[in-house]
Amino acid sequence: GVACRLASKIIVTSEFDRRVLSRLLDVPPKKVEVVSNGTDTSRYSPSPERARKARLKLGIPDSTPLLVFVGRLDFPPNLIAASLIVREIAPEVLRRNPEARFLILGCHAPNTFVDSVEDPRIILSSDSDDVGYLNAADVCLAPMTVGSGTRIKVLNYFACGKAVVSTDIGTEGITVTGGKNVMISSLSDFPDRIQMLLSDNELREEIGSKGRALVEEKYDWNTTMQDLRGIYSRICESG
Repeated sequence: GVACRLASKIIVTSEFDRRVLSRLLDVPPKKVEVVSNGTDTSRYSPSPERARKARLKLGIPDSTPLLVFVGRLDFPPNLIAASLIVREIAPEVLRRNPEARFLILGCHAPNTFVDSVEDPRIILSSDSDDVGYLNAADVCLAPMTVGSGTRIKVLNYFACGKAVVSTDIGTEGITVTGGKNVMISSLSDFPDRIQMLLSDNELREEIGSKGRALVEEKYDWNTTMQDLRGIYSRICESG
């Protein structure tokens, strides 16, 4: 609260965070600027070659459906999401698609979580090469239920041209259109949305392509940093 009162401007990454500051700390909305998070669209980009290498590393054939979630597992919102995948989402998807594989890519997984993963079709990895694994994915997942701000993982999913199934919270702070560039879903409907994408290659590719177009237009770091530089310039000019 003291920092907000002393600041010339407050920068947040989503409209939701602006509303929270205004409501909880009585910060004038005009004092808060929203600058979206972004992604490096040159690094995170579609790459069949990286996809091939990642699948070879995992020992997964090209024909095997692969569902991917990325996130540090010492961060509670990510750990909750990963646990939901293990307990609720994966069992139903694997019942319908026994040959499918799930990859949970994240470092610092608690031992209790590691021990909870009993199905060998759910793979845990702390490999830092997320770009390769994202390219190897058929569908990327964001079953987020808590937290605020913007999930950069979702922007990275989009940048790699992947179809994404996400909760509303997972896409908070990102201007998306459900059914067009992302599949927005309740947790209970996640398996159905995943099944829809796995069974329709054309739909999966179309949503992935539109997600890529979205980040190229609005969420490349070069674009979002222009907004930030503009805020700094106005503050300096006003003294």
